[in-house]
Amino acid sequence: MKVKDLNATIKEARPNVKDSTIKMYESNLKKLKKMFDTEDWGFLKKVEEVKDRLKELHYTSQRNYYNSIIILLMALNHKKEYDSLLEKYNTLRDDLNKQ
Repeated sequence: MKVKDLNATIKEARPNVKDSTIKMYESNLKKLKKMFDTEDWGFLKKVEEVKDRLKELHYTSQRNYYNSIIILLMALNHKKEYDSLLEKYNTLRDDLNKQ
């Protein structure tokens, strides 16, 4: 999973979203990347590992991270190759929304 310009990629997927929201998505995604000490987004395919790294955070923070991941995956899903990943992250997020 390669992303040249994270901000532009997110804007492409969500053109009507405020800049402040895009900055929040971008910030969350960069923090995640740092947690996994990596330069690419391949770690997002390891849903259980991502879930494990976020489990100590408050459920609203977890939800915000999952929203950021979902937005990025939607932006990269031109060939529908991330449909199953999106489904898994949507389920995790939706479970948190019930709290």
